[in-house]
Amino acid sequence: MKKIILSASFLALAAGVFAQSTWTAGFSLFTVCNRSEFSGGMSDANARFHHMPFHGGGWSAVFRKKLSDHWSVQTGLGFYVLGFENAIANDYSLLNPRDHFAGVRSERPVFRVPATAIYNSNLSCRNWRWFAGAGLSLISGKQADAASSETETDATGVTAGTPNSITQTMHSSPFGAVNFHLVGGWEKLMKSGRMLALGFMFNKGTSQLAAADVSYTIDSKTYSHSFTNYGDFCSLFVTYYFKPFGSRKN
Repeated sequence: MKKIILSASFLALAAGVFAQSTWTAGFSLFTVCNRSEFSGGMSDANARFHHMPFHGGGWSAVFRKKLSDHWSVQTGLGFYVLGFENAIANDYSLLNPRDHFAGVRSERPVFRVPATAIYNSNLSCRNWRWFAGAGLSLISGKQADAASSETETDATGVTAGTPNSITQTMHSSPFGAVNFHLVGGWEKLMKSGRMLALGFMFNKGTSQLAAADVSYTIDSKTYSHSFTNYGDFCSLFVTYYFKPFGSRKN
């Protein structure tokens, strides 16, 4: 009998805490514009060589706890890709601009667990408010090595007799690191208690996550460069928050 009473009391207490919960869950989609740095090899590059930011994307499940009318903390679990993207410029047809570059791309997956402190303004008459925040994130990844190559074609898509080419090899060991990030944007609070956030993020890496060796031949001359990726990226994101835990259904 005592066990039944204790169990019932525990369930009642848990239900009361849950009903008064200030936690909210959500789902986020975001872009990734990741940059890497020159770290070795030949410092002189051919004018037709292009070292470009790596463009990717990611998603995350988020959990946010309201501390006051203006402050909250947010954490979650996310996944995104970063990498390297390089190319040499081709002669091309204006009818097919996609052939302008012969490019190589290497990517690796990264898991992310962020912790962010967020400040938000008062709601406007249309239930919009701005927010800003900062925090740290724990990231990790498994070993990921990849190689890719591309051969130049002429404007008609035919490989030249002595083709120009580019090859890229990425090296990445298993890693765990801590990154720093800043966020900001706008939130729309709906009558149902749900919320939509549109924002941007800047992420600063603290250690090397991957390296790439690039070799290319243009007009029978070979060039080689090395690049290092610390995980720096900027991002645009959209996050949808469900109703707070314990809210009544409308």
